Amino acid sequence: MAKLNGGQILIEVLRRFGADTAFTLHGGHLDSAYQAARDAGMRVVDTRHEQAAGFAASAYARSTGRFGIAMVTCGGGITNVVSPVANALADCVPMLVIGGAAALQDVDALPVNGGVDQMALMRSVTKWAVQVPHINR
Repeated sequence: MAKLNGGQILIEVLRRFGADTAFTLHGGHLDSAYQAARDAGMRVVDTRHEQAAGFAASAYARSTGRFGIAMVTCGGGITNVVSPVANALADCVPMLVIGGAAALQDVDALPVNGGVDQMALMRSVTKWAVQVPHINR
């Protein structure tokens, strides 16, 4: 059996839960997930701004009764999706945000990508936020 990468595992799990659509603004930290989504036949809608991806995921959830998915890159991608996530929380809209991150060994060397405490920020506007530091988790 071929070794799976994190993006492939993520998309496989999402598909098992019935996910068929995700909204995003392409960010390189999520390339393996984008490729896996395409390979799995999952629809990935690229928007022009992370906030638009978040509001589109919320609208998708509201209109379909299924959970909405927004996939954003680290740093500015996470900060830009805070408003739609807070709105979804306030309105009890089921939404999953997948945020990219710099590799753990690069966080100190790349402060623009890793300089935002993404977990603290997202904990303030979600019911639950978790970081997955390794694919074995």
